[in-house]
Amino acid sequence: MTMKYRNFIMRLLPVCLLIPSTVQAQQERVAADWMKKDSIVVTQLGEISPWKVTGAMSTVKGSKLEKSFTQNVMNTLYGEIPGLTVMQGSGEPGSDSPTMNARGFNTFSTTDRSVLVIVDGFESTFDQLAVQEIESITLLKDAAAAVVYGMRGANGVLLVTTKKGSVKPLEVNFSAQLGFNTPFHTPKYLDSYNYAKLYDEARANDGLDPVYTGTDAMDAYKTGSNRYLYPNVDWYDEVLKKSSILQNYNLNFSGGNEIIRYFALLNVSDNSGFFKGTDRKRETSSNSKYTCYNIRANVDVNITENLSAEMRLAANIQDQSGPAGGAWNVYNKLSLLPPNAFPVRNPNGSFGGNETFSNPVGDLTETGYNSYNARNIQSNLRIRYDLDALTKGLSISAAFSFNNYFIGHYNKSKKYPYYALAMSGDEYVYNGYSEKTPMSIDDSQSDQWRNTTYEATIDYSRIFRNCHSVDANVAFFTQEMYKLTDSGLRDNQFPYKNVGIRGRVSYGYDQRYVGEVAFAYEGSDLYARGNRFGLFPAVSLGWIVSNEDFLKGNDLLTFLKVRGSYGTVGNAAIVGSKRYADTQDYKYSAGYYKGFTQTSVSGLMEDVAADPDRTWESEKRLNIGVDATLWNKLDVSLDYFCHKRSDILVSPTGAIPGLLGMTFSTLNMGKTTNKGFEASLRYSGALNNGLEYYAQGNFWYAKNKIDYMAEEYRIYPYQLRTGQALDQGFGLVALGLFRDEDDIKNSPTQTFGDVRPGDIKYKDMNGDKQIDDQDACPIGYTGTPQYSASLTLGLKYKGFDFETMFYGVGNRTVYLSGSTYWAFQNQYAAPESALNRWTEATKETAIYPRLSTQANPNNTKYSSFWQENGSFLKLRYVEVGYTLPEKWSKAVYADKIRFFLNGTNLFSLHHLHDMSNADPEGLSGVPAMRTVSAGVKLQF
Repeated sequence: MTMKYRNFIMRLLPVCLLIPSTVQAQQERVAADWMKKDSIVVTQLGEISPWKVTGAMSTVKGSKLEKSFTQNVMNTLYGEIPGLTVMQGSGEPGSDSPTMNARGFNTFSTTDRSVLVIVDGFESTFDQLAVQEIESITLLKDAAAAVVYGMRGANGVLLVTTKKGSVKPLEVNFSAQLGFNTPFHTPKYLDSYNYAKLYDEARANDGLDPVYTGTDAMDAYKTGSNRYLYPNVDWYDEVLKKSSILQNYNLNFSGGNEIIRYFALLNVSDNSGFFKGTDRKRETSSNSKYTCYNIRANVDVNITENLSAEMRLAANIQDQSGPAGGAWNVYNKLSLLPPNAFPVRNPNGSFGGNETFSNPVGDLTETGYNSYNARNIQSNLRIRYDLDALTKGLSISAAFSFNNYFIGHYNKSKKYPYYALAMSGDEYVYNGYSEKTPMSIDDSQSDQWRNTTYEATIDYSRIFRNCHSVDANVAFFTQEMYKLTDSGLRDNQFPYKNVGIRGRVSYGYDQRYVGEVAFAYEGSDLYARGNRFGLFPAVSLGWIVSNEDFLKGNDLLTFLKVRGSYGTVGNAAIVGSKRYADTQDYKYSAGYYKGFTQTSVSGLMEDVAADPDRTWESEKRLNIGVDATLWNKLDVSLDYFCHKRSDILVSPTGAIPGLLGMTFSTLNMGKTTNKGFEASLRYSGALNNGLEYYAQGNFWYAKNKIDYMAEEYRIYPYQLRTGQALDQGFGLVALGLFRDEDDIKNSPTQTFGDVRPGDIKYKDMNGDKQIDDQDACPIGYTGTPQYSASLTLGLKYKGFDFETMFYGVGNRTVYLSGSTYWAFQNQYAAPESALNRWTEATKETAIYPRLSTQANPNNTKYSSFWQENGSFLKLRYVEVGYTLPEKWSKAVYADKIRFFLNGTNLFSLHHLHDMSNADPEGLSGVPAMRTVSAGVKLQF
């Protein structure tokens, strides 16, 4: 080949490479930091200037996440990334992962809605990581940013980048933080006196005789004269500590030279648990405790002038223990158990109990415990070779990733006796329930998750004539994910396999115009042969208006960029237990009849029909964004988006007639639309006296609707789910409470049982003078907020620093149900909100239905009466710190010493009634925790 043709091919090569973003590059920090217009950022294309970024991405630095003191790094993301809505989950140590969605949901709850997480370039989880090992977390939101993940990118992508070394002398960082957890909110229930008083009132409403009134019980409950026969037990106080201890210790090393750079970390965090009396001995200790150990070594090596290697190795160990039945079951029992049911201990020291309930304290201390031991290894290796000898800017790389997660379950359990107390003359009588049994051990259950990925990449990056910038890469990858449990062989235990090629090419001119084309061609073994591969393309454009001559030197608008993108992403989720939908299943029938005697004969029959055309969900995304800086101080980023998803798996009830005689599980027929916008503003400055200040506000809004779902026939238009929001609740519209018998007579007939004054009154939607299920219509919003917002404020002055962040959500509805809100259900406890009940005296102002000890289906129908505004504003964290003067630090051989006080999840403003004392993020179960802590950071 002549030199002429060789040069021609080398110049043509970058244009022909439809560059997929290498998974390595995608894990790096994305160019959300457009505010630093002269900086170098890392995107899917590698290190580029911010002006080249055309996708919608937002990034938060790991140092910012350290402001929230928690063991689960997912709980540090509230309000930090525009477009990422995070909602608090359980407060149980080790099981406290929140729910997350990127720009809202755009698929049904029966489909996988989870955000794809990429750690250092490869699919993984990140809740177990220590926040101190994270460099940044980036959310990829539009098609241009997420398209390279093909059929896995439609729910949004989080890129987690861990820290790495740089060229500098050895730097050692140590931090210690100690805090105290207290429940953010716990429900309020009636004490024994009010419980008995309202219980007899409820029986009177039912036409029954009182149980407590006129007996010694009422005075005893009021005075506490006999705590055994007439107990008044605060079960929450008996079971829960006032606080638990949370602590974290971190040690990391970083540094390097031109040849080798390294970052190493050791981290341990521990939550002591919040149950009382469970730590006397390990054999029966069932405190809800969690300890996590993290080890990491990230090494970058220049082996030769052209050959380099990147290694990421991390290990994580998690030890979690809890009550034999789980912490959630303990909290559930606390919400059910009346305060006068029985004493904690009987006069002879035995545990109280009855035929309905065991003793919560005994359940904790005498029934054993569950232990979970998890081991997780993440390892990545990438070898890169520069081919500048062929043409400048060309390189190739090969990568391998191996992630292995194993969890072993260890259970010790036994039974204990408990006794109901009665009197016979002057003697106590003990009626026993349950019997003591020896401790049994079960360590047979385990789970394992393994993910192996191989990748080969070609990269090209070059600038021609100082104004033409070309960036490109192409990558081939194969991934195998393996899940194994001890619960028997099932089809989901066979490996999940993905294979494909990603491509991306970007061209920029004169730091003013930039265009990008990207694609993924990916296949999955989840689908039938011939239908396993799909193409996902995207195109994006950017215009840096502030670099045009007519805006150069403008003091008001110092930076302005307009960008837009359009493309297709996918979601390859499997719903239900049937993995291979293209295969036909059969089952034994109950029998068919033959002959003159009609003898029943068993035989095989078709089960759910095969679906060889099953495919992934496909989503078309449009995004238009503007980034600007005013007066060189106020940074603004605005985005509008529209996502249209199709081929969602739905039940084809309304599309396939029943006379066909076949059963279909789900088919790719659903369609949805999700629209919204995002806004981010940051203002920073400094005064002459050295005071630095900054404020950042984020706001995002997303509203979805169902376009098509093969819905079954509905008699009335208001019953249609089509056109409504995903997860929209349908119920009766409550008009208040019936005031009296005349009100009942003059209202439509309610068909859910006998109706009396004080019961809930409903709206007749169809005008047939009868209230039944045909009157159910859309009520309230969904549990997923339509908008979220956060505000961060910070100050720095002469070594002192202060930062706080508020986070709130709106257009959200919560539903109050169960014993936490319904009094005397199945003779259970009664909430304090029952004090606002309907009576003859309060019928004009009552906000709670009449009390009853019997089943009342009319008052427990799903309706707007039990819906509440789920919006809230929370103070997520406050931190105050002081960095010692350098000369003081040097005196103890340290480069920097900082002391700080921190508060996390401190308070909230919401619309729930004060008597419920509920947290709108978590209405039941283990509550979220409020944490107050102090710590120190040292740098050597």
